[in-house]
Amino acid sequence: MIINELFVGWYDYSKEEYERILSKSLISFDTNVLLNIYRYSTETSLETLSLFDSIKDRIIFSYYVAEEFTKNRKKVEADSLLEYDKYISEIEGRYEALINEINKIPEKRIFEKKKLINSINKNKEKTITSISNDKTKKVELFNEGLEVKICNLMNNKILSKYSDEDFKKIKEEGIRRIKEQIPPGYMDNQKAENGDYHIFRSLIDYCKNKKCDLIFVTDDTKEDIFANIHGKKFPRSELLNEFYTETGHKLVILSVQQFLRNRLIFKEKVSEDILNEIYYTSIENIKYSSRTNSRIKRYLYNILKNNTIDDVISNYDEIHKSFRTIIRICEGINDEESANKFKSLLNILSDGDYELYLSELLTINEIVLSEKDKELKRITSYYEKYKETKIIGIGTELINLMITYINEYMSKDFNSKSLVIRLRELLKGLKNGLVLEDTLCHEIEYAYNHIMMGENEYVSL
Repeated sequence: MIINELFVGWYDYSKEEYERILSKSLISFDTNVLLNIYRYSTETSLETLSLFDSIKDRIIFSYYVAEEFTKNRKKVEADSLLEYDKYISEIEGRYEALINEINKIPEKRIFEKKKLINSINKNKEKTITSISNDKTKKVELFNEGLEVKICNLMNNKILSKYSDEDFKKIKEEGIRRIKEQIPPGYMDNQKAENGDYHIFRSLIDYCKNKKCDLIFVTDDTKEDIFANIHGKKFPRSELLNEFYTETGHKLVILSVQQFLRNRLIFKEKVSEDILNEIYYTSIENIKYSSRTNSRIKRYLYNILKNNTIDDVISNYDEIHKSFRTIIRICEGINDEESANKFKSLLNILSDGDYELYLSELLTINEIVLSEKDKELKRITSYYEKYKETKIIGIGTELINLMITYINEYMSKDFNSKSLVIRLRELLKGLKNGLVLEDTLCHEIEYAYNHIMMGENEYVSL
């Protein structure tokens, strides 16, 4: 057999194949692509939907995408409006701080001080009015039926729901993939199920039945979808290969920007302003997800460290508090399934059935420890690269990784807290070019040794 047919995902498609897929194949969107339409400006939301509508005959939606969109759309809509209030509050604070600083300067040192302050206040009002007008336009867009437009795009294009028996099998396979770090979906390890795998599985089954290629469009650029090779992102070869092995057809995975730029899909050129807004919206959404995941892991690991009945009894109040915090976070991002899972564990804990409680934690414990081990290996890999090359960019990435790791998994003792502050100050110094190479080497080595010494305190269930 020809090697590039045995390992399809690891070899480039021919030019003819690639052009055929882009111009003729079915297209499916990830949930984040639909939800981000609520986050864009009014003009970009309407333009994006118009472009999607122009190819609607080629589009299909996984049932799971339709379900996730339905559950999360109102929260995203509300959050997108709240963003404008945050912008206004932050701008007002910046202007007030500027005026306070000017007021500290003696009158004789600034010509026409009052005139300058009046000018600043006028500029502030102009800026806030502009943002308020944008918010008003967004409210009008929502009231005039953005949701209806998205639903019309999806109507009669949603794939069938799996039976309860099939869904159970898919859920079990998704959880197995999280444990064993098999794409897609293992980066969302705090969730009760692997939604990305559910989407992937449903698209495989549909394309296998219909004997067709597929373009999958996503705003999720995490490593369980895209591999990062020397700063460039490529679709995970394992996903492309699995799709081909199962269906006999080809899969192309594109970011929204790549998708909208493609002239084989869209005849009209999309403006750079729209593409830039889509890009930055995607980046901000990823940052938010990363912060949320990090917070959940921090509280979850705090729970899992109490791995005996005596530990649970001794630290009952702290565990209880951590569970309540995780539940609030999950509810805040509309992850109802995970919230319900943690509520169930909290109820078992509250009932005093500690043996059942520890037994129920086993699966979660395996997933979290697997993720922790992976993060530690990544830190070690970057540490070895930095020692060998002394490249500042690698050192900066290593420091960020160590800060995240300490916050998520290290004890909240004085030394660990102080080290995080120390590393953050180091990043500021690097940004301003104030850190010598010897100092950077010393600080990185100290932080790495602190992390490795702290490994002795971790015991699995």
